[in-house]
This record gives sequence, structure tokens and C-alpha cells, in this order.
Amino acid sequence: MDIHWSSTDTSKVCVATSFGVYFSSDGGSTFNYVLDRLPSRMISDPLHPDTLYLAARYYNANIPGGFFRSVNAGQSWTQIGNGLPNGNEFGYASIAVHPSYPNKLLLNMSKSILDGVGPMKGLYKSDNYGLTWSQINTNVDLHCYPPPSQNVCQGWFANTVCYAPNDTNVVFAGGTRFWKSVNGGQNWSLIDTTQLSTAALHVDHHQTIYASADRRPL
Repeated sequence: MDIHWSSTDTSKVCVATSFGVYFSSDGGSTFNYVLDRLPSRMISDPLHPDTLYLAARYYNANIPGGFFRSVNAGQSWTQIGNGLPNGNEFGYASIAVHPSYPNKLLLNMSKSILDGVGPMKGLYKSDNYGLTWSQINTNVDLHCYPPPSQNVCQGWFANTVCYAPNDTNVVFAGGTRFWKSVNGGQNWSLIDTTQLSTAALHVDHHQTIYASADRRPL
């Protein structure tokens, strides 16, 4: 579940739940049902806080997946995303918006329940606020363990993506393991082990953000 409390008008609250998206105009006292979808993640534009993005996963033929944007803190939503997979191919997806260049977005998507759930469907990028997208050809499946355990994939719940704030080419992604790319998401290296190749981070990543004090991913 993701919650957005508007910083420009604190009476506005948007909540993305497993039962759809709800909006309150009275500080959370009452809510209206505003989007009949199954959300994966909801995230705000860091420079335009009333602009929200939401990725929804496929549930059934009546509740397909898709990518949505709100420009009024979640009160209403519009489906956008030319170049993304069809609604029945949308699995769980995490979203990244670059903190300095909010026109740049990333979508890290797993396969839908119709197509295997756990493995990666694709990593997609947008340079125009989510209006159009192109797929990034990655060298690994970010949602699966490396060989010899490559058939263990958990993208339906262990799935994150995050930009480095000072470089649009540096990207972090979490799944079963934790990865870093320095060329915009094409090539990835594991960064969750010590120099002795022992585990330094717990497996299964559900959220990745930057710590404001020392600018490191968490």
C-alpha cells in the first residue's frame, strides 16, 4: 500500500490499496473510490508533488494492468504509457522518477499472472513524464537469482528501482538480489556482497530509496 499526502494541500490524501485507489479531500475523514485497478506502486513527482504515477498489475479481464498519471494529487487518473506492454501483460511493477529530472522515469516490471508471475517482463524508460516508453535491453533478469538458481524468481513482490540523484545513468534495482547499473540500466552488477563474496544485504528487496544525509541507497 502506498499513501500520498499532498504537500500543497494537506486536506488531500490518496491511498493505493490492494482493493483499488481511494482519494480524500477532507484529510482522510472520508474517501472516494477513484480507480478500479490493482496497484503495484504509486509514487509522486519530487518537483511537482501533486503529480502522481501509478502502475497497476493485471488481475482479470475486467481489471487489467496499466500505467496511470494524476495531476491533482490522486483525485482523478488518466491512463498513459504508449510503448508499454498490454494490460494483460502487466505484472507487479516498481517506478522510479529522477529527483532532479522528473521527466525521466523507469518502470521495472515482472510478468503477469498469465505469463509466469516471477520473472522479469522488462525494464522500461520514459523521457517525457511517462507519455511514451521504450524497453531497455538488460543483461540479467533483475527478479531472479543468478545461476545456478536462475529459476527462483520473485518479481511479483521483490521488485524495486531507484535513480541515483546526481547521475541519470546510475540506477539501482532490487529483486531477489541488489543490483547497480552505470549505463542507464543496460548492464548490471551485484553490489550486495562483501569483498569476500559473503552476503552483506538480506535478500528480497521491497523498497529502495536514497538516504538524504549521505546520498546512499537504502
